[in-house]
Amino acid sequence: MGISLMNKVSRINQVEADVLDNEYKEMLLTSLVRAFEYFDPRTVQKFKEEISLIIDFIFFRFTLAMDLSTPGQTWQNLKLILNQRNKRLYLLLEIVLPYVYAKASRLSSGAADVLQRALQLYRVVDLFNFIRFLATGSFPRVSHRIMNVDYEYIDAKRRRYLDFELLNRTVVWNVFSDFMITVVPILQKSRLFAAFKRLFHFTTFLGSLSGGEDESMTTICGICRGTDLTMPQSIPGCNHIFCYYCLSAHEERALARRCPICQQDYQPLSVK
Repeated sequence: MGISLMNKVSRINQVEADVLDNEYKEMLLTSLVRAFEYFDPRTVQKFKEEISLIIDFIFFRFTLAMDLSTPGQTWQNLKLILNQRNKRLYLLLEIVLPYVYAKASRLSSGAADVLQRALQLYRVVDLFNFIRFLATGSFPRVSHRIMNVDYEYIDAKRRRYLDFELLNRTVVWNVFSDFMITVVPILQKSRLFAAFKRLFHFTTFLGSLSGGEDESMTTICGICRGTDLTMPQSIPGCNHIFCYYCLSAHEERALARRCPICQQDYQPLSVK
C-alpha cells in the first residue's frame, strides 16, 4: 500500500501538465498569426481554426502517437501510455471534435444552437469529472475517463523536472503582473500620472526643438500618425520624423533603409 501511495501522481502535476501544454500551443499559434500579420488579417482569422487543428495534430503526432510525453507532461515528469484504440479516441475527442465545434458554430446558426447546448452539457459533465478528480486524483479530463487511462510518473523517484527557483520566479512574476493590472488603471486617473505625462510631453517637445525641425514635422509620426512620438527619429536630408519602433518595423518589412514618405535612402540611425 505504501508503494502505491508513493507512486500515485500528484493532482497539481496533472493540472499543470495540461496548463503548460495549452500555453505552448497558444505561443505557437500566436507566432504563426504574427508571421502572417502583414497579409490580409481576414484571411488569418478565416483559417484560425485550421491553424489550431494543425498545431494540435502536430503535438499529438510527435508525442502521444509515438508513445512520448508532451512538453508539459515532460516538465511534470508524467507519461500517458495509449494503445492504438485509445490513440484514435484521443484524436477524436481532443482534436477533431473541438475543431468541428469551432467550425460548425461559424457556419450555420442552427448548428451553432445545437452545439451550444452540447457544449453546456459537456461543461457540466467536465465539472463533475473535475470534482471527482480532486477527490480521487485520477482522470483529470473527461477523455481520460472515457479511455480509462491515467498519468504515471516517468521517474518514480522524482516528482517534477521544474526546479524550485523557476517555479518561484513564475509565481513572483504572476503576482507582479496581477498587481500592475490592478494598479495601472488607478494610476492613470491620478494626479501623479497626469503630472508625469505632462513632463514626458515637455521633454519630447524640448528634444524636437534641439533638432531644428518645424513644429508640424516633429509632432506627428509619418507612419502611425501619432502625436506622442516614442524616441523620435529624424531622417537626415528629408527631415521626416518617425517613432523609433515604427521606423524599425518599416525597415524589417521593406528590407531596406528608405524613408517611408519620400523613399530617400539613409544610414542606420542611433537611438539617442
